Amino acid sequence: MMFSKIITLSLNPALDVTLWTETLMPDSDNIVQDERYDAAGKAVNVSRTLRYYDVDNLAIVLAGCHNLHRYEQQLRNERVHYRIITIEGYIRENISIVQPDRTVTRLLREGFYVEYEAVDEIQKVLAESVEAGSLVVISGSLPKGINSRIFKQICAHIHSLGAKIALDTSSLVQEDIYEIKPWAIKPNYAELCGIVGRKMVNWKEMVEIGRDMNAHGVEHCIISVGQEGLMYVGHDRAIRAEVPEIDVVSSVGAGDSALAGFIMSMQQGRDLENCVRMATAFGTAACLTDGTNPPARLATANILQQVKLREMDLA
Repeated sequence: MMFSKIITLSLNPALDVTLWTETLMPDSDNIVQDERYDAAGKAVNVSRTLRYYDVDNLAIVLAGCHNLHRYEQQLRNERVHYRIITIEGYIRENISIVQPDRTVTRLLREGFYVEYEAVDEIQKVLAESVEAGSLVVISGSLPKGINSRIFKQICAHIHSLGAKIALDTSSLVQEDIYEIKPWAIKPNYAELCGIVGRKMVNWKEMVEIGRDMNAHGVEHCIISVGQEGLMYVGHDRAIRAEVPEIDVVSSVGAGDSALAGFIMSMQQGRDLENCVRMATAFGTAACLTDGTNPPARLATANILQQVKLREMDLA
């Protein structure tokens, strides 16, 4: 499948701040030995990864004006094509504290509040940017001020413009996804459990949920399962992808890279097995990078050769 344009929509972006320390002791001073800042948020991470692999796309970002400079500078450094919708407030900061044993402690801050006037501006920018045949990737949590009803209005507007939607958010429930009917969803295991309101105890249950999503209009279900790999469920295929064992540096943003790998392969017209294999390799290789960096080309190519696909029973 070839899309006329690929656009990502980030309604709740983040500055990902990674700090490296020798120790993390409560009630004590802890010296930061190194740090890095990434212009992130799940949708922006997809844009960054696609751009790193030379796939043209546009990132539409709703962003607080008070700390926008550092965020924009990071996007420019990575040559991401973007359009900012500015509102009052701060872009939220996610702080990851990394210790020598690779233990990561995360502090997730809240961001801005979205007034309804900003929703009108989002719809206007989408109308100016989206064309028939586009794919719009919407990923990440919903900010304060945008509830599921407003979000579904935004999705309906995108569909009215002739575009498809790829969705990766934990802020919706199963019925919302049925109503939106995205082209693809990309939850991880925990997010999928939250969406359907129950835990799954085996791969068969995951396939059953994916098939239910297919029946309600979702063409591709891509479920990342950490070091267990990835599950793909489509209308007539269920494929489990197994990955080699790796030493994880950071898993933050790995799911976003997996979605980017799937979209890139679809855009290149590859067959389904290659799309699933590439998604799995991207997500796994992303775990070998610091912060939310895109997966390195060499690591991705190496892991791609080791991904094993297993056909699952749809019955």
